[in-house]
Amino acid sequence: MPGAGVLGHGQQGGVRVGTATTVNVFLSAAGPLVTARSAYLAQLRRIAPPVLEGREAELAELARFCVEPGRGSYVWWQADAWAGKSALLSTFVLNPPDELSARVQVVAFFITARLAGQDTREAFVAAVTEQMGGLTGRQPPTVPDEGLREAWLLDLLDQAAAACTARGVRLVLLVDGLDEDRSSAAGVHAHSIAGLLPGDPPAGMRVIVAGRPNPPVPDDVPDWHPLRDPGIVRRLSPSQHARDLRRLGQAELKRLIKGTAVEQDLLGLLTAARGGLSGPDLRELTGAGLAEIEDVLHTVAGRTFTRRTAEWDPDSGPEVYLLGHEELQHAATAYLGEPRLAGYRARLHAWADTYRTTTTTDGRPPWPAGTPEYLLRGYPRMLTTTGDVPRLVALATDPERHDRMRDVSGGDNAALTELAAAAALLRREAHPDLRALLRLAVHRDRLLRRNERMPDELPAVWAALGNRNRAEALARAILRSDRGADEALTLLAEEVARNGDYDEARQLVAETHLYARAGAFCRLAMLAHTGGGDEQPEGLLAAAERAAAAVTTDVEVRSFAFGHVAVVRAAVGDLAGALETIDRIEVLDRGFGEVLIRVAELAAAMDDEPAVRAIVDYWRPDGFEDPPQWLLAQSVMLAELVGDLERAEAKSALITSETSRCAALAFRVRAAEAQLAADYARSAGDIALSAPDENRVTAQLHVVRAWIAARDLEASVQTLHEMSVREDHHFPDRSALERALEAVAEQALANGEVELAAGLAVVAAERGLRRANADMILIRALVDHGELSRAERIARAGTDFAANANALAVVAYARARAGDHERAAEIAIEIEQSVRTAAGLDSPVALAELALVLLKTGSHEHVGRLVAQILGGIMSDAQDDYDRELVAVRLVGELVRCERFAEAQALTNALDPDGDSWITDVYTYARRNDGQRGQVIAEPEAAEPVEVRIGVSIQGSSDQEIRDLFEAAERRERPYYTAALAEAGRVELAESLALGLDDLNERTGALAPIVRPACERGDVELAERVSLAIPQDHERAKALATIAGQVPDDKERADRAEAEARGVRFAEERSEALAAFSAAMFAVGDVDRALSVARSIDRPPERAKALLAIADQLSPPARRRLIAEALSFAAWDVVLPWLVAHEPAALDVVVEELGVTGDA
Repeated sequence: MPGAGVLGHGQQGGVRVGTATTVNVFLSAAGPLVTARSAYLAQLRRIAPPVLEGREAELAELARFCVEPGRGSYVWWQADAWAGKSALLSTFVLNPPDELSARVQVVAFFITARLAGQDTREAFVAAVTEQMGGLTGRQPPTVPDEGLREAWLLDLLDQAAAACTARGVRLVLLVDGLDEDRSSAAGVHAHSIAGLLPGDPPAGMRVIVAGRPNPPVPDDVPDWHPLRDPGIVRRLSPSQHARDLRRLGQAELKRLIKGTAVEQDLLGLLTAARGGLSGPDLRELTGAGLAEIEDVLHTVAGRTFTRRTAEWDPDSGPEVYLLGHEELQHAATAYLGEPRLAGYRARLHAWADTYRTTTTTDGRPPWPAGTPEYLLRGYPRMLTTTGDVPRLVALATDPERHDRMRDVSGGDNAALTELAAAAALLRREAHPDLRALLRLAVHRDRLLRRNERMPDELPAVWAALGNRNRAEALARAILRSDRGADEALTLLAEEVARNGDYDEARQLVAETHLYARAGAFCRLAMLAHTGGGDEQPEGLLAAAERAAAAVTTDVEVRSFAFGHVAVVRAAVGDLAGALETIDRIEVLDRGFGEVLIRVAELAAAMDDEPAVRAIVDYWRPDGFEDPPQWLLAQSVMLAELVGDLERAEAKSALITSETSRCAALAFRVRAAEAQLAADYARSAGDIALSAPDENRVTAQLHVVRAWIAARDLEASVQTLHEMSVREDHHFPDRSALERALEAVAEQALANGEVELAAGLAVVAAERGLRRANADMILIRALVDHGELSRAERIARAGTDFAANANALAVVAYARARAGDHERAAEIAIEIEQSVRTAAGLDSPVALAELALVLLKTGSHEHVGRLVAQILGGIMSDAQDDYDRELVAVRLVGELVRCERFAEAQALTNALDPDGDSWITDVYTYARRNDGQRGQVIAEPEAAEPVEVRIGVSIQGSSDQEIRDLFEAAERRERPYYTAALAEAGRVELAESLALGLDDLNERTGALAPIVRPACERGDVELAERVSLAIPQDHERAKALATIAGQVPDDKERADRAEAEARGVRFAEERSEALAAFSAAMFAVGDVDRALSVARSIDRPPERAKALLAIADQLSPPARRRLIAEALSFAAWDVVLPWLVAHEPAALDVVVEELGVTGDA
């Protein structure tokens, strides 16, 4: 067995190693040096000339700089204006020598005033981050703080440069037009693009910059930076062709300034607009005929203006015009003067207003179909460049315009970017307008919410329909939501690969989360194996293995990923590779055994008996003093695979767990002859009935599998009828029932029993499975068997909007792949429109969020009206079960707390009219604990709070008496005992009681409350000892943060606490731990560190709350800036309570945006 000597290296449970993240960069063999999926590629094509003349030597020199050893890390190509710098560099990136494409990866940015919003540090960060995101698969936080974006970008550069070097590829950062950087001219405290370039490029990265010799290097570039080294300068000789263009262009420009009214208007409008207007746009703006406009732009002034394809509709959209050179833009701006340019901008504003408002004469709606692309894309960039904040905010908060942008571009990325730009402008003001920022946040969250609800299959549907641009735009929009887009990107990658474009598919997979990437590459590998094309699976599996190895922070996830790769290697016939991959798995658990069994099964199917026996001999329970039951069951399965029935029987006799016995019998059914198979299945059924309640449903799942293997569909259906999800064991029971339903439905359809299969979802729902989940399982099975019409009928029959949308997307994708493009497109459009409606500003969830803020802040005005609106929409077809549950859990209890009983009862009745679900339990529990009169339920006397009762019980009690009370207490009460003892000064006793608990969760809950009282009485060493004994990493980190917050001027202790918080495994818990540490640092007066840690928190809600907690204690100007910062990335309802506390009128903004009127 290859690698058999390594197979025993792992230790049970695995070892956690390191905290670094490695990324993989996937390169195509030819084409542009920037990543082929970068949206910036379209920008480059707008800059590059059609033909580059006479620059062969310079192109060769650029290539040598990129690849030759011994070169410095920087080169600065300098020349005066009109030397052809941008033409040279854009051509180098877009059309490199063939031998360079496989050795160099370029990330590029061209600073230019010809295109709106492309000459600032912010634009540089956005463009380079977008390219790096495509390379590394890591996406920055949604609408992040400017400083965080820059830090994130520098980290991406480090990661990608290291990964490129490991692959024998060099990363090159190319920046053209340093002299055109507008951000460097904003004053002595300005931050330039040059100041962001790495002084010591990482991992062999090289940097190419270009620009004029003047202005000098900006002040924020340190003295030691390579840009201050004259030795890096490379003079570019002027291009005769460029000089001719300059002479002719300037002559034409001067003539146009004094030309006809149409010529002057065309020049003025294109200069003011900063490019992007089409011929039809200019016709509307000037009143001139299209022929006259084209005569000027194509012939008479052909060297002054240049044409480019539309960004969003390059195939059929009209061409757009811009000034032909950077210097022409500057010259035209100077010649026209600010008064004339202001007049032209006013004309652009008035033109935009005609599309923004409803036209009464012809009934045209706002932003109708056919709205010029400039007004959706270029115009807001111009407003950003000119700092016209009021107009930009008005545009960015226009829902109809956002909807039109989505229709044209396929996604919401442009709208989200526009919202971020508006927020950035507002935050730069000395006194940020918090109400305007709140308005932006409301609209941003609406877009994020609707993308979060888009089904994963929808991008793949559009790709199957041939609209890849829309597919990718939609996938990227989903990526920006909190949900993430791993499955959406993987499905899209598979669809792209089916059309033969595996390079594009690789790039899509590279954008998935690192934890999901290995599995995504494995799916592509299986597609390559079964698809019959030229692509071979080996390269994809190598990428999958690299992705698995890159998961350095979670050994369990890494081991799972390697297991996935091993199984797929075996499935494509690479058994030797599969066994070598198995050697890399570190966590030897049940999942590891399942990998071994699957690989052994595949090896047996290939008649590779040595490989099967090697696996069987390795995975033996003999080495365990007390082997787990699942391991005994797996050893039985492996013995069956090699026909060692004696060993199988011997190991079966050692199994005492009903679930493991059923699993072993189900496996043995596969190889048994018919009568023996039925006996095995029947025995498994009898054993399952005797299983304890908590294991019975899982055992019955194995019985179902046994009957299916025995080809007895009737018996498998009967077993499904006998399964039942218990309320106190919801998740494992539900999971087992789902898998049983999937297996039985698949077998029924394979047998042609369509009607039987169609009724199974009802059976599963009656046995406790959520109906929407049961329907989805059935729909996928029906789709796989070509029953598309029936699948669509079931998808439309549910009452859960989100589940219906997801199910319809599955059907749409199947129809698209089956060639029914018209119907698939109809369903896809229907889904997008319904999601848009459900996530509207006045959706019940948005209204409930506002009602909660109003109730919690004591601002009860509008609450009655809000509840009425929620009641009017919560049960509509456009809402899903999650919406309804969210309203029930959060709002009903708060209404009761505020003594608004009638509204709470009305919501409960609407959500649960039969009064038989947990939603009514929420209301009942809230009323029972309210302690108020007039309740609709019979209520006993209010119970004394448990903490008070326990606090009284320990007073005067001996240690032994307290130990007896503690042992007899319910689990939920034990933390109250340790907390009360610690508060009473009996910390050692509390510690002893907590450490005696076997259950790790219970021990965590009992130890955590001891830490603060121990600190407060001055026993820091004991507090630290208790903290380090806490099993759960996030609670341990919070405890250490508590200590750090009690001990000022102890940097070493604070550093340890911060490291512990940053090492917490899960993002949500890590965010909570870092928030606790930030609060601790603020408590000891280290405001800078508190802010720095708060800003580094992953999850926006926790990051915002940490910043806002600090803001509460700062001066009004500093507080305003932190609230503005929080609004730029966190959900509006998270920030609103803090904002209302300091600026009550802000509440009116949300009331207005959500359409709440009246008082009730």
